[in-house]
Formats: sequence, C-alpha cells, structure tokens
Amino acid sequence: MKIQLAYYSAQGNRAVNEDSVSILEFGNSVIAIAADGLGGHGGGDAASRAAIAAVNSDLQNQPVSEAALHDAIRHANKAVLALQKDGSEMKTTIAVLWIGKQCAVAANVGDSRIYQFRSGKIVFQSVDHSVAQMAVLVGEIKPDQIRSYPGRSQLVRALGMSEELQIDSTVLRMQNGDSFLLCTDGFWENIAEPEMCQYAKQDTEPKKWLRQMRNYVETNGIQDMDNHSAIAVGYGRTSAS
Repeated sequence: MKIQLAYYSAQGNRAVNEDSVSILEFGNSVIAIAADGLGGHGGGDAASRAAIAAVNSDLQNQPVSEAALHDAIRHANKAVLALQKDGSEMKTTIAVLWIGKQCAVAANVGDSRIYQFRSGKIVFQSVDHSVAQMAVLVGEIKPDQIRSYPGRSQLVRALGMSEELQIDSTVLRMQNGDSFLLCTDGFWENIAEPEMCQYAKQDTEPKKWLRQMRNYVETNGIQDMDNHSAIAVGYGRTSAS
C-alpha cells in the first residue's frame, strides 16, 4: 500500500499541550488518531494519551472494520473514565482514520475532525458533536458560521463524559491521489475549508500540504491560541524519504 504521512502537534499559547496525535503502521493497515484533551476539566493531556493508547492496543493486527473500531473507542472511553477515580473530570475528543487495502473507516467523538479530499475538493467531512453543530442542524446558523458561534467549543459528546457513548463512523472508499486530514479544533478553527482545498491543490505531497496549512493557522490564529494538531495522509503515493 502506497501512502505518505505527516503530522505535528503544537502547544500554542497554552500552558500545556493537551492534544495528542498518533500514527501506527502495521501490515497493510495504518491507524491515524488525533485527540484533544479538555483542559477546562484538568488532566486533558492524560485523557488524550490514554484514549490513543487504548485504540492502538485494540486495533493492532486486526482487519479493518467499523465494529472493531467502535469496540476500540468504547475501550478508550472506559480508559478515560478510569482516570477519573481521583475525582477529576478529564475528558477528550477523538478522531480515528483506519486505512486498509481497499477502504478506510473514519470515526469520531467530539469536535476533532476528519476530512477526505479528492482533486482539491472535500468529499467527506466528519460531523462535530457540539452545540454549534446542533445549531447548524436545526438551521439556526450556516456551517461556515460555526467558528464564530458563541460557546463554539461546548461539546455534547466526548470520551469520559458518560459510560454510554455514541460514535459516528463512515466507511470511505479511496482512490489513488486522495488525501486525508485529521485535526483538533485549534487547527480547523483558524483555517477554513476553502483554504484547505486551495493548499491541497497546490501541494499534493502531505508534508508540504501540512506545512502550508500550519503556517496559515499560526499566522492567522488569535493571540490566546489553543493547542493545535493535525495529521495529513496521502493515499496511493510512494512513501516519503
């Protein structure tokens, strides 16, 4: 399987980086994960790391399937809940892209996002589990107004929020030349989809594409900039040297 990968995670102007990212390659599969610990509750960095560790542990050497991915994310939820025994309320979002030979499975909880690009256009975008996204669904605001919506970061789903967990997932068909982006809200809130597409057309190699987008995010970000992290994946390409 020909694939290229690039990633970064930056602290921004916050005291701690509570984002975590991971890329795990094994056999003919790749697992890419972005998680954003909820700093307002304390221990967000531990929550995001624990969630990623649980998913990677469960999925290694398994065939790609939605059912297995759901089970792994539920395990991650239990791992985060177990960390709360000391009275903390740590939580985390999670976005997972599990790529196999013929297809990929995307799954998310919270507002860390997954995008699929083809020929410089978005062909898939995950749905946020946030109050702002609910406002879009009921027609109160348009999708491009999410970034400026009051209380935009207020979530209705996250790992560690409840023992009962709803997970959104989709099986994605892939074509040679497709690109994927996983990112936390500190990234996507500072770069809109048209800019993502513009850079995707200019730089099809993931490292260059991600570098361009990161520069945009850090140039246009607010003074009190959140942690921001992203993973770029290029499918059907030779591995980067």
